[in-house]
Amino acid sequence: MRNLMIGLLCILCMFVSVQAHAEEGQSVSYTSPEGIQFVSHSPLWNEQKLEGLYRVLLKCEHGEEFAMLKQVILNPDSVKGRSGYKVGNYDESSRTIRLFEVDSLPVERTLIHEYGHHFSYYWLRNKEGLAPHRLTAGAAWSHIRQLDGYPIRWWGSSLPYSHQWDPDEIMAEDYVALFGVEAMEMPEQAKDVVRHIRHENEYIPPAQSIPALRSYWEELAGLTKRQPLKMPLLQNWEASSSPNTESGTETVTFRFTFSPAAVEDTQLIDYGISLTGFGRQAGVPLHWTAGTAAKGKEWVGAKLDVEQPPNTRYDYFHLQVWALDRLGGQLNQTPLYMNWFEYDPSTLLLQSISPPFYRSGWQEILKKEGMERWPLLHIFIDGLPVDAISRPAEEDEPYVPWRLFNPEYDSRMLTADWNRHSVEFQSDYERFTVDDVPARLKKPMRWIDNEPYVSADDLPQMFGVSLHYDNKGSSLFIEPN
Repeated sequence: MRNLMIGLLCILCMFVSVQAHAEEGQSVSYTSPEGIQFVSHSPLWNEQKLEGLYRVLLKCEHGEEFAMLKQVILNPDSVKGRSGYKVGNYDESSRTIRLFEVDSLPVERTLIHEYGHHFSYYWLRNKEGLAPHRLTAGAAWSHIRQLDGYPIRWWGSSLPYSHQWDPDEIMAEDYVALFGVEAMEMPEQAKDVVRHIRHENEYIPPAQSIPALRSYWEELAGLTKRQPLKMPLLQNWEASSSPNTESGTETVTFRFTFSPAAVEDTQLIDYGISLTGFGRQAGVPLHWTAGTAAKGKEWVGAKLDVEQPPNTRYDYFHLQVWALDRLGGQLNQTPLYMNWFEYDPSTLLLQSISPPFYRSGWQEILKKEGMERWPLLHIFIDGLPVDAISRPAEEDEPYVPWRLFNPEYDSRMLTADWNRHSVEFQSDYERFTVDDVPARLKKPMRWIDNEPYVSADDLPQMFGVSLHYDNKGSSLFIEPN
């Protein structure tokens, strides 16, 4: 009996050994010239496809951290994480990226996101002596990223974990948007630029809209300096309408003009335009897209035709513009919280509105995430959205950046010619002239991040404007008289 048991154990051990060997034999690997090992546990990923993933990473902007990556492991299984099933993971201790569900899901974007973790961990550790998951609101990156007032899960936060509010995840998503554009498959047409490389957290300012953020990482990682694309801003809009007698519908044509994203006269930019209509009668939101290509720094025009069935009314619309420089590998976009408007079919007029926090359900969503009040102040000039800046405290009056009235100001002598008024500050920044008539500020000027801001209360005497505050919508409307 004893011999029989020994024999059975030997057979079992041999079976386990053979099975383990078989599983090991199913793995395929590719090692890059830098020594990064790509390992697949899926029969759908061969050595050639693994080399293709290496080529994807190689196209991302990177520094010396690239060669410090050890492994990329592909697994066909699904794995649960802190906030549900996860498709990727980065382990800093082993410098290993793991990708999951690789047989059923696209992996390229996830790979770049996880590499973003490797990138940010490496450079924060080496240059600032800290890790992304230990960031506080006082860190240099935190300030540059413009996250004041958002429910970020800083180190030591008492708020429950949330993937989209984790600084570590925001950094990885930022990496995709800032440095992974060239590695992603390019859209075929300009209209396909819409939602290309979409950030997980769209409530915060887009990474591409903060030039100082790209500069921060360029300095840390020694990357080639590039001048970021500008964010397109609405300059004009109008609507026209024509009935369709056969179908009984009405076609509304919206025409938009916006400032260019290009920073060079020779830059060719693809613009994707997205329009979304919301309304109780319309049911679920409807989306329309258009695209256009334009070279240089001239204003860009686009139009969208919206077909409205009988007795259907959209209460409000949202416009987003996406800009892609294919050759330069850069992307920019207007944020989710800008370019909301109402359309009056009886007058064909379009009117800017504050972000619809209550109508869209944002207020409740963000309150559950830990945000008590929206952190941005939206500024509108002459009926068009122009900026969103940090919202002042309840007891404080709003200040606005001087660049809104003179984008090319000289901080040594602030001047602006705007709304038929010429304003020039004196050297003490307390007195100024309006059309050569002396005047004095009601509130002291402020310098925020080395940028001059003036109190909104001083704008009427400077430029002959009227002000309207929408506290519920966190907006300031500046209207020329």
